Amino acid sequence: MLCNVASDRYVSTKHRPLLTETQRATVIDAIRYIDYVHIYEIDTETVLRQLRPRYYVKGSDWRERGLPPEQDVICREHGIEVVYLDT
Repeated sequence: MLCNVASDRYVSTKHRPLLTETQRATVIDAIRYIDYVHIYEIDTETVLRQLRPRYYVKGSDWRERGLPPEQDVICREHGIEVVYLDT
């Protein structure tokens, strides 16, 4: 399983990162189901289009508000299942 971790530069546009990108990648990499962790500098829409994952996992806080429209369209077009996890 591949997991993309947002870069510090990207996260900083939303809020101050609690952990550095390297620390976040290390924590995620320790999960036994994760095969590869990638720190990405590009937007989520590009990642979804290029990688076309089977699942797009979001925190449960996204369940009520839903995906941004462009991400929703990309997921539907490519058959990407959106999974919400309690965080």
